[in-house]
Amino acid sequence: MEKRRFSVAASMSRIIIALTAAIVILLNTVGFFMGRQLINQAKSQVSSAIESTCEDFDDQIDFIDRILENIVTDNISFKYLGDAYDANDIYLYARQVSMDMDDAMLASDLWYYSFVFHAKKNSIHSESSIHLSDERSAGLYAYLENMAETPANITTDKWLSVSCGEYFYLIKVVKYKNAYAGMVVVPDNWDYFEQNLGYSGSELYIISGDEIVANNIGGSSVRNGKYIKSTYELGSVPIEIMCLLHEGTVLGAAGRLSSYVFCFSLILCLFIPFLITLIRKHLFAPLKMMDDKIANIRYGTPVVPLEEVPAKETAEVFLAFDQLMDEINELKIKAYEEKISMQKYKLQYLMLQLKPHFYLNFLKAVYALAGSEKYEEIQSMTKAMSEHFRYVVYNDSSIVTVREEIRHAENYCNIQRMGHMFDIDINYKVSSEVLGLYIPTLCIQTFVENSIKYAKPEGNVLKIDIKAALINDEDTSYIDITITDNGVGYDEEMIKRAENGSFEQEADSHVGLSNLYNRLKILYEDRMYMILGKTREGGALSELVIPAEDVRSGHKRD
Repeated sequence: MEKRRFSVAASMSRIIIALTAAIVILLNTVGFFMGRQLINQAKSQVSSAIESTCEDFDDQIDFIDRILENIVTDNISFKYLGDAYDANDIYLYARQVSMDMDDAMLASDLWYYSFVFHAKKNSIHSESSIHLSDERSAGLYAYLENMAETPANITTDKWLSVSCGEYFYLIKVVKYKNAYAGMVVVPDNWDYFEQNLGYSGSELYIISGDEIVANNIGGSSVRNGKYIKSTYELGSVPIEIMCLLHEGTVLGAAGRLSSYVFCFSLILCLFIPFLITLIRKHLFAPLKMMDDKIANIRYGTPVVPLEEVPAKETAEVFLAFDQLMDEINELKIKAYEEKISMQKYKLQYLMLQLKPHFYLNFLKAVYALAGSEKYEEIQSMTKAMSEHFRYVVYNDSSIVTVREEIRHAENYCNIQRMGHMFDIDINYKVSSEVLGLYIPTLCIQTFVENSIKYAKPEGNVLKIDIKAALINDEDTSYIDITITDNGVGYDEEMIKRAENGSFEQEADSHVGLSNLYNRLKILYEDRMYMILGKTREGGALSELVIPAEDVRSGHKRD
């Protein structure tokens, strides 16, 4: 069974595509996992940073709580303010308390706005760590004035989340009798949060209840996109701080690298067809040409030199190959002519070897009849011998039809009947479809001669059976010729020589069989079979199988 062949061009194309796909998958997988690792690392860092920042914010609120508690319990000016009724005393005490609060807040990083007022004299004294816009300052101050005008409605000792217009504040108020002191914390100090978070570009949201009350990007809702989210609920004040960090900000250079990898992968995929075309043209096309040349040599088709070689690097190879093919063709022609001549000379030698063989047998037979004074038999034998020699000597062709060979074998038996002490009974069972086919001369007569020469028949009758049939084997047909007799049969040495194909032309005995075997080998090589054996009764069995073709032209039988 012929092994399945593969195309180098197709295999290389598949390899290039597979390698490219593997590289693209590997690069994108590495980029993906690097990005995921950075994002997971950033999630942990952001969560830790927002927690640390909010804990610091809580600590700052606790610090303010202690300041306000100290104002109530330890500040003499605040107590005097609570008991004062004189306007000048109220002013002086309120101013002093405001200054004390401002001094205490120097240790805080929060944006604050401190205020002090008297319930009966609601003028407000305030200090601030920041400079708010005029609009924002006016709105906050108006809110505090309204608070001072209605002290009965003020909730003390508790942090409140308050909206003044579009701005949000945390406010806590403490009191002693008629004295009120408070602290306003401005939570939208985004620089404070971003500095502690360690990531620029963070989106920060302050949530009170379920409502976003402040953020550093504008608007009142969370933007869509891929974000790292971390939320922390403060313990001291009623708000939550939510931080959103865009994944692109976290990925940074890794994100850009992923983009570069994607672009490179895309360019590589687009480049593959061009690369395969280039390789096919400059590498595989010359290989295909070389393969075609080798196939032509294998099947005996003439090899035509290339008019144009695609690549300069392969030109020398093709030139050397063409020169080599020219030399091989010349050698093949020369060797073929020499082989034909040798076969011709060998056939001529074998035919010449046959002719003396028949002459000697004829002379021996005539001599024996003359000694017995059988002159009429000598005349009949001479006539039969003339036909025999005409067939052997004057036949220019080395092949004849099966019909002609059978006729010749019958004539040969007539000759032998005259010179032997026993009768010869020859029977034919020949298929009509083989009678017109060609076989080498003396194919049948040689075996008949061998049966007569070595026969010792029982009952003084030599029985010879000749069979010929056509065998069809797939796309080849064979002629199967079988000859049997009732003589003594072949000896074991002769049978082994036939099995091993060791017939020698110089053998002293069985010259005819040796001669026939070597002629058939020249004509058919390994496509012929000569089998020698014995019948069940012990007689000789000779079988010859040769291709059913016209050996004159080498064409197979249709």
